[in-house]
Formats: sequence, structure tokens, C-alpha cells
Amino acid sequence: MAIKERRIKCAACGERVGVMRGERGPVTAYCDVCREERTREQARQRVAAKRERERMVGEWAGGIGARHFIETGETALLVFTRRGPAPGELFDYDTRDHTGRTGAWYINPKRSFDRVIIYRRDDQARKNVIYVATPRDEKMKEGRRYIIELTDVEARGDTSASWAQFTESKTGYRNPVRYLR
Repeated sequence: MAIKERRIKCAACGERVGVMRGERGPVTAYCDVCREERTREQARQRVAAKRERERMVGEWAGGIGARHFIETGETALLVFTRRGPAPGELFDYDTRDHTGRTGAWYINPKRSFDRVIIYRRDDQARKNVIYVATPRDEKMKEGRRYIIELTDVEARGDTSASWAQFTESKTGYRNPVRYLR
């Protein structure tokens, strides 16, 4: 098959150009200069859209992301849990004195944090309830896992955001514990 030159009129600038058919795939409607500029503009748009998506992570469901619950300079431990079938099994707290405890989690006992934010999924009610608490200094050890004792446990609302959106993680992030600064 012989390569043939085909003359086109650029869709952007109107200049007539010769294009070698088969040289760069299908014949385009743009000259080399306009095609390069168009490619750059499309890349700019993709980057701007990606930055906007990254900015929106954590602002799902009316602005309720994990950062919404901590002050500047604070650190937090984020914990994902589900509504347990029996009290005390996973996340348990007393509504009278606002104390509680998390389930047993693999955490770094040397790492400190100012807040504990619990993302509790309730599949029956189809909502995710957010609790914020202050950790006590002592952590109870259960094998290689730790149970964190909590004070000032307070339900702060619910969100429709997924765990990845709430924690500003990559989509598909499955670790149930995350540190946030």
C-alpha cells in the first residue's frame, strides 16, 4: 500500500495542509500547530478537573469530611467500624457519661493523636454515623491489637460519603484505621 498525501483544511485556523495518510494514524482535521495547542489545552482541562476532584474529596455530603472535625495542628485517628450484632463487640459507648472504647485495632502504640473519629456504618439504617471522641492516655492491649479508651464521645451527625471519601483516601482504600494530620 502506497502512502498518499491528502490535503485538508485545518478546522481551527483554516490553513490548507498536506497530511500523509497512514503516517500518524487516521487523518486529523487539524494542522500540526493547532493539534499540539489543542492537545495542550485538553491536558490543562484534565489537570484542572483532577485538581477539582481532589479538592472536593472530604467535602462530600455537605462538607462533612474527617478534616471537618479536627482543628488546625491536631492529629486524629480515624476508625471504620460497623454496627455490631452485640453491644461491646466493636465500638461501644455509654450515652450517660460519654465514655466508650473502640474495637481492637492494629495501631502503632507509640503514635499519639488528639482525637478519635469513628465512622460507623449502619447497613440496616443505610447511613454512616460519625462520632468524635478524646482518647485516654492508656491503651489496652489485646494480643497484637489495641483497644482505645475514649472520653467525651459525641455523635456529630451522619454522612453519605464513603469511607474513602470521608478519609480523603484513594478509592478502594480498605484499611479500617487511618491517621490524619
